[in-house]
Amino acid sequence: MPNRKNNVPAISIIMPVFNAEQYLYDSLQSLTRQSFKNFETVIVDDCSTDGSAAILRMFSETDRRFKIIFLKKNGGPAAARNAALNSASGETVIFLDADDILADNALTVLYTTLKNENSDICAGIFSYFNSEGEIPVPFAFPDHPFSLDKQGIFQVLVKQMRSPNKEFMFAYMWGRLFKHSIIQNMKLRFDEEMWTYEDLKFIFQLASAAEKLSFVPEKVYHYRIHHTGKNISMGIFSDHNRLMDLFSFYKTMIKILSASDSVEADTGIADNCMVNLAIIHIVRYCRWMNFNNILMVYRHVKSLVKNDEFTAALKNYDGNKPGRSKLMPLLMRKRLYIAILLLGKYKAIKRYGKDKKS
Repeated sequence: MPNRKNNVPAISIIMPVFNAEQYLYDSLQSLTRQSFKNFETVIVDDCSTDGSAAILRMFSETDRRFKIIFLKKNGGPAAARNAALNSASGETVIFLDADDILADNALTVLYTTLKNENSDICAGIFSYFNSEGEIPVPFAFPDHPFSLDKQGIFQVLVKQMRSPNKEFMFAYMWGRLFKHSIIQNMKLRFDEEMWTYEDLKFIFQLASAAEKLSFVPEKVYHYRIHHTGKNISMGIFSDHNRLMDLFSFYKTMIKILSASDSVEADTGIADNCMVNLAIIHIVRYCRWMNFNNILMVYRHVKSLVKNDEFTAALKNYDGNKPGRSKLMPLLMRKRLYIAILLLGKYKAIKRYGKDKKS
């Protein structure tokens, strides 16, 4: 057990909460079951309108490790995480979504490995689950522990940019333990102007500053997959065009690549990544597209495809590599917006199945 010197917790668990009443209790219970005890949980309620606040108060009244912050104005997940980071005092930081679950030994495994290896980041394995049980993840996890130095971390970032839907290491915030001092020294915070890709921007910036990463092949995080798209569609179809958040993340990729003297630091990689992510996001848009929101989807997609920066990236897109889309970029180049939506809907049905309410 780590030394509680100056009453500084070994780990700060960061949790943003917004209308998570249905799953919040199970998520918080997973923290009380941790074999590792020296942690604080900084929970930020982002103006929930359901029963989340009552559940949070119940836990904070019975366990002093739960610290609750209630925001006065809804600011989104980035603002909630920033409020938690501003209040966090732990030696390390881990992020947990309010509908997910930490494995009982997650903190022990991650913290022990990070300390023993003197790493800045420690990553573990995660699983997907729904109300019926565990479901397959689209990744093949390594079956052995390993560590990466700064150059190795950069190479993984490049792999992530080349195949953003096939690499797991920096695709998510969760299931990773971060040394808090790096975040503090960088004055790193989530971009509150972004409502999507803000997590990718954050973890890419953090990873680019890390000197060492360790991986442990143990399941530490359980990510909940929802049967319905209610929360997703409510988030996607808002006034904010979340496709345009891609450009902020794109600039982060360019900055990371430009700062490296590696032979792999080709900024064209960022162009390909942005196009790949745009296609993935458009397919997700089209999954929940119906007669009520099709005009909004059309406007959002059109504003992306017509953007000069995206047009330039599209020219550098290489669709000849295995697994990359060829038809969607062609439709984008020709600005055939209706065809883009139809193809997006087809791909969504093929990947996710037909949504009965769409």
